[in-house]
Amino acid sequence: GDNVPGYMFTGAPAGTEFDWTASEDVGFGTMGTGDVPPYTATTNGAVVPVVSEVIVTPSFTNLGVTCVGEPDTFLVTVNPTPDVDQVDDIEACDGDVVPTIMLTGSVPGTVFNWTNDNTSIGLGASGLGDIPSFTAVNPGPTIQVANIEVTPTFTNAGVTCTGDVMTFTITVFPLPIIEFARDSLSICKFDSLDLSLIGADIIDNGSGVTDGDWSTTGDGIFVPDTRFSNAMSYEPGPMDIDNNLVFIILTTDDPVGPCGPVADTVKVVLEDPPPMSCTDFQASLGNDGTYLVTAADALTTIPVDWTSYSVVVEDANGEPIFGSPVLNCSHIGQELYVKVTENCGGNSCWSRVFVEDKIEPVLSCPAPASFSCIDDSAPGQVQTRRFETTPNVAIGPDAGDVTNIVQTVPNYGNVAI
Repeated sequence: GDNVPGYMFTGAPAGTEFDWTASEDVGFGTMGTGDVPPYTATTNGAVVPVVSEVIVTPSFTNLGVTCVGEPDTFLVTVNPTPDVDQVDDIEACDGDVVPTIMLTGSVPGTVFNWTNDNTSIGLGASGLGDIPSFTAVNPGPTIQVANIEVTPTFTNAGVTCTGDVMTFTITVFPLPIIEFARDSLSICKFDSLDLSLIGADIIDNGSGVTDGDWSTTGDGIFVPDTRFSNAMSYEPGPMDIDNNLVFIILTTDDPVGPCGPVADTVKVVLEDPPPMSCTDFQASLGNDGTYLVTAADALTTIPVDWTSYSVVVEDANGEPIFGSPVLNCSHIGQELYVKVTENCGGNSCWSRVFVEDKIEPVLSCPAPASFSCIDDSAPGQVQTRRFETTPNVAIGPDAGDVTNIVQTVPNYGNVAI
């Protein structure tokens, strides 16, 4: 396809003529007289280099006599123009393994140079030869498109020929995201699982999906149905209870593009009622004068993740105290008992609680003050006046009470307190 300016022949003596022949027609024929004119090089469809041997014979004619000189020979090599077969556009999903993309063409020995304008998909910016396998990357939330350009080249006899550029795209789609606050938890084997405890969420992430369905490896049922946006609870079936274990699976709807749904699993342990063993304990009131009694105070051991207990503080008559299970200063010295019940099998145990206040009181004294005792009441009357005093008092277990000073004085004169 190259435009060649032709070949000019020169020699001596002046007036020499040149006849030439070519073994292959590479654009200028196979014979001629004089110079080879400009031509467009061609291999005539051949996909390998075409070599034409050109023989030039000089001759000189004078007085009817023609003298022929020694022929000269040279080679004209025309390389084929390389090409590259079209690659179809590729679609993949985040995490997919894109297989090796084989680049082919009609000319043996062609070298393929490729470039990629979006390396965020997990493929390098450029390369030589086939495009290697790679793991598609798109964490979201938008679709990523990479434009791939492939340029074929062929080199022979020091000449490199370049073919037309071939382009295609690789599109990588994001996937929805399933999030669990907890992917493993324990419940009483006789209870339903409140699905809100899992803290499940389906995040669109550019996939167009926010809903899906629950399924189970066991024989339980979802209430009111399996739809993620509707399901409130899971009721274990007989097989679940026998196995003390079930896995529930959340599967998203199909996202846009070629991607399939995303799924994740939650492990649910169905616990037998735990053994109950209580022990007496002391409850030290806090700065606010209260103490909240929990199952952990009374039980010797608590199974991991087990929180299904109820706690009641009772008086000596077995009656719940006011505000149970919160203790306060009024309960110091009382005979109190804590009843802990596990809500799976209903078993209970009791312990004695001793309420104590180990925090010393803090007295905040105002600034000293003076008072006038003059009164203008009628003569002869006696008045009783009450004065709040703030003496220097040592606060501690041996300190006396801080009391009001009450003094009766006549209505005349000043009184020193």
